Amino acid sequence: MAKAEKLRFIRFQCYEGISDKQAMGDYNRALQEMFVLLQSKNQTCTWDEIRTEIVGRSYFMSGPLLEALESPERVVLLIDELDKVDHSFEATLLEILSVWEMSVPGMGTIKATKPPFTVITSNQERFLGYPLRRRAIYLQIEHPTVQVEAAIVARKTPELSHELHCFIAGFGKALRAYPMDKSPSISEIVDLARALGLLGRTAIRPQDKDILLPLIAKTEADRKKLLMKSNFENLIELAARHRDEMLTPVCTPSETAVNKEIIVPQAKATTARVVPCKVTPNQKSGAPSWTHGHAQLASASIVDCCSVLCVERHAQQTRRVQPERPPEMVYYANAYADYYHVPREIVYAVITHESGWKAKAVSNMGAMGLMQLMPATAAYYSVADPFDISQNIGAGVHYLADLIAKLSDWRLAIAGYYCGATYPLQRGLAYANQDVVQYVNAIQRLYTTSCPFHQSQRRHRSHLRLTQSSKTRQR
Repeated sequence: MAKAEKLRFIRFQCYEGISDKQAMGDYNRALQEMFVLLQSKNQTCTWDEIRTEIVGRSYFMSGPLLEALESPERVVLLIDELDKVDHSFEATLLEILSVWEMSVPGMGTIKATKPPFTVITSNQERFLGYPLRRRAIYLQIEHPTVQVEAAIVARKTPELSHELHCFIAGFGKALRAYPMDKSPSISEIVDLARALGLLGRTAIRPQDKDILLPLIAKTEADRKKLLMKSNFENLIELAARHRDEMLTPVCTPSETAVNKEIIVPQAKATTARVVPCKVTPNQKSGAPSWTHGHAQLASASIVDCCSVLCVERHAQQTRRVQPERPPEMVYYANAYADYYHVPREIVYAVITHESGWKAKAVSNMGAMGLMQLMPATAAYYSVADPFDISQNIGAGVHYLADLIAKLSDWRLAIAGYYCGATYPLQRGLAYANQDVVQYVNAIQRLYTTSCPFHQSQRRHRSHLRLTQSSKTRQR
């Protein structure tokens, strides 16, 4: 503002323990004592004249606030980080912001020559009082978008590559969406970019965790969160996705609306991005198998733990009452499943396993809502309220559709929904983490119990068993 208007800039930095003297100014005690000492020797002035003289303006040292009021030209006054001082200091500012004058003990009232353009900032460490808020225009400044932050990092580090600028900006967005005690500032993201430049890299790798974690996590709680399971790897994956979006050509407005918006569908969309994933019967046995397009899936470790026969057996052994599905939730699940071309039964299975159809469910890892969205995933899919039924299901199904488009296998897509796409993408169906295998097994078991084809198959087998038993008894 000062540069744009070509005005003088005055900054007053607040800190804990500051008093009115640092803000307004104070009398020069040494100069006052010297004047009194000289007059006592010369005896040219009376005591009343001396007392009047030593509280005059010439013996008062101006602080930033008084300097801004007395300036003959209009200035820009910045009162920075007001939340660091207590409420009593706010009363000092009320007189200035109301009538643009200041009362100095012994001197009287000093009025502003020209009211300064005043900006007050706060980091919300404490609540600012309402009297001060009534005298100000409130503006909430959020973190910049990925594109803007990439431009800021590029301005600060012009020697680094554009790919690194895009990646580090995406990593900053992913970190701020994660539930951290101390989210990184823009300056910390710039420092991280410089560190990657010194390492000669354009992206963060999972094995860089120990090297870069001190630059990212500034509290012990944040360090433990990022070290837990694959949280750090998931953040890298999200950063890479943000980078790829910025490096790819810009889509037309209609394409952007289709790919990024979370909609409230009224019927099956005909303009949706096609994700050719469906469940089709096996040509040999007639049993359903998970396919993508026309590619039949090969056997592997995840498959071995999730074969149809095992699922059928476990479904009979662990059959229990399924949680109630509220009609409103079923409506949005069906609508988004049809919109993104995801089988409805898979959406039902994920919701049942993740939250039991409870819209306010929260896990100990911070996952929220019906489809248990992690904060970073919710932020990536522009979810304003993760507990809103429509937004949560829309983002979750959109995420599933993106995973199947990326991994080309429903078993890997479900594994990616649990642990992120990094490891399933690297290791494929050979990925044999016990927790992931159990999760995929549970989802497929729930899918087979809700799939109409499997239900008809079980009824047919049950009818055959009853017929055979009746024939045995007749014999």
